[in-house]
Amino acid sequence: MKYIRATFEIADDIQNVLHTAIETIYPKYYPKEVVEFFCRHHSKEHVLNGIASGNMGVLVYNDIIVGTGCFDDNHITGVYVLPAYQNQGCGSYIMNCLEKEISKTYDTVILDASLPAACLYEHRGYKTVGHGIYELENDVKLVYEIMELPGCRSIPQARQDQTLMEFLCGIRFFFIVEPFAIVRQLCDIHRHIIRNPFETFGGESPFLFSFFGF
Repeated sequence: MKYIRATFEIADDIQNVLHTAIETIYPKYYPKEVVEFFCRHHSKEHVLNGIASGNMGVLVYNDIIVGTGCFDDNHITGVYVLPAYQNQGCGSYIMNCLEKEISKTYDTVILDASLPAACLYEHRGYKTVGHGIYELENDVKLVYEIMELPGCRSIPQARQDQTLMEFLCGIRFFFIVEPFAIVRQLCDIHRHIIRNPFETFGGESPFLFSFFGF
């Protein structure tokens, strides 16, 4: 697979990745207001603006565009992978590429993450530096963590760290609405795995599994 800069000729393919991922995955976790919000946000105009910025890329696998990522300054603004290609390390590959590109100019990478996804980013070295709430219609709220990866200039070009967390929480790089209690429990499980891997898995390291593929 390879990650390349997006061009205007493939704008429709990029929008297909975005909407397919949103319409397939989001309804499993979020109310329709969230799904509709993200579909509106990732319009054709949004894609064209991302391409024009020079900061949007696509992941190509067997000549198929299977994922896309974008950043603005040192802010990773989105990572999406077609559902059929999730759980195969595609999301991690895109993240590595985005972090590497940002590290050429900045010492810190920031992103907005859902509470359960925050556990995954913690494993990559991200730290929570704040919280945000985005209010939608019908009193629906998107709650997310603002996370930061300091010292990104020293990020290895490839990461082989892997975790079982994807199978435990089954939630990826998206926003979450509720409930907070379950989210915190998942994070506690993740931290226990990282701190006590051999105790948790009876002698087998949890890093035998895929980190997280979007």
